[in-house]
Amino acid sequence: MQIITRQSHIDKLPESPIKRYIQRRYVQYTENPEEIPPVFILLENQRDLSSQELKILGSAGICSDLFDSHTPRDKGFQTVFDWICFLADLKLFEMMYIEGDLGYWVMCPEEIVEDNPDLKLMISSQELSDPQPYF
Repeated sequence: MQIITRQSHIDKLPESPIKRYIQRRYVQYTENPEEIPPVFILLENQRDLSSQELKILGSAGICSDLFDSHTPRDKGFQTVFDWICFLADLKLFEMMYIEGDLGYWVMCPEEIVEDNPDLKLMISSQELSDPQPYF
């Protein structure tokens, strides 16, 4: 897992279309010095899903329920994410979690989702949003 809060973190990523996308988004969200940019989190493998760092989203990490009372398999489950979208050209899911002034922009490659039934259920628990525009 990569937690990206500054340019030097992006510089360390291997060259790829996902790196270029993160770079573009990072520039977009750091242009205004009066705003707090989101923390970008790039998931890289299945182990990342249970990492301690994702507990900021809730006790179950990325599959946390809004009220911390359900799992993605339960009927009343509500994801903590404000929006989730899929970028088909990058095969990448994006999920935004906002708490107060802080935002967490989680990026998860499609193959990680495909290999995790709970993550698939969590993503399908709400309608996918359109990708966020560039401005």
